Amino acid sequence: PSGPMPAGVEELVRRAELLKQEGNELHINKEYEAAVAKYVSAKAGLKTIIAWPKAASLTRSCSLNEASCQMQLANWKEVEDTCTSVLATDRHNLKALYRRGLAYK
Repeated sequence: PSGPMPAGVEELVRRAELLKQEGNELHINKEYEAAVAKYVSAKAGLKTIIAWPKAASLTRSCSLNEASCQMQLANWKEVEDTCTSVLATDRHNLKALYRRGLAYK
């Protein structure tokens, strides 16, 4: 879809942005498991509107942040899976390629 987002879509994006922001704060404070939960919740709220570019971009960002947290927790399979999901839609994403590469070590 292109053009302005309908109000319902805007609200879902706004909620996901807030969850991402909360996740970012938790990530900074090294509360990685709680941060992962926020990123996963944000992505779940965007699933029905993923065709909108803003939702797709936000999903990608949350996935990369989730992978960063999973790296800190040494959850290498989750890092690999999360980065692979990013690469499915953005095959040249350097953060996803790098983090997935680290997971393979």
